[in-house]
Amino acid sequence: MKWVAFSDNPVTRNIPNLPTLPDLAVLDAIPDGQGDVLGEGGGGVTRKVRYDQNWVAVKTFHGAMTTDGLPQEERRMAALAGSLGSPCLIQVLGQTKGGALVMEFLDGYQMFGGRPNFETCWKDVYDDTINRQVTSEEAETIVTGLLDALCQLHHVGICHGDFYGHNILIQETNLAQVRLGDFGGAFFYDTESPYATLIQQCELRSFAVFVEEVVDCLQQGGDKNPETMKISLRNLVSKSLEADTTFQQTQSWWKMKKGNEKTGSERQATR
Repeated sequence: MKWVAFSDNPVTRNIPNLPTLPDLAVLDAIPDGQGDVLGEGGGGVTRKVRYDQNWVAVKTFHGAMTTDGLPQEERRMAALAGSLGSPCLIQVLGQTKGGALVMEFLDGYQMFGGRPNFETCWKDVYDDTINRQVTSEEAETIVTGLLDALCQLHHVGICHGDFYGHNILIQETNLAQVRLGDFGGAFFYDTESPYATLIQQCELRSFAVFVEEVVDCLQQGGDKNPETMKISLRNLVSKSLEADTTFQQTQSWWKMKKGNEKTGSERQATR
């Protein structure tokens, strides 16, 4: 299993040692249901709205219950994720009177991958509409940033539950600028429980799927050899799929590997 989403199911209630949830300010001046549509999914519609002389992104939910779960649960997850300080997690500004989620506006961002279809089933689509190509440097930055974000989420007991390329946004003119969005399927879990490692292993498998997709998108260019980067990323996939591994262990291994590679390159350059 690669994706597990328990959003607001009874099993996620009464979890001990939950992190402190930030209060969401109610932004009365933002109207519900207005603005240019930025995107739409099973959970709701996200629009571009002007607020306090700045653009913001406002997600209006499809009713009291969505295909993922309850809107109030997504608001809680997104708000806590945005408060963790990771540059790859979207900042949450508040909510409207009608309960829409107000987030930072990401100018010029697009989905990394296309949504799966009935033929690909669990893999995102990369075709003529999304012909994604990244250099080795961009690939390393994207993967490292998202691994760090997932590590921070799981450290406080949040499983994203829907880690796909189509829920990852990248800047069109700077592919190293990446954000993880859509917390509709996210849920809290007890990090001290016997099943905590199993939950992390599920999300590590979905992370491994994405890393493989990044490998497929590698192109020539940049200072680093794409073939060497492919080997590094596939080693990261193998590490992510090891039995009983965790995000913290995977992140530590990846940092050590990158550090060793950098040291080796510097030694060669001085010869």
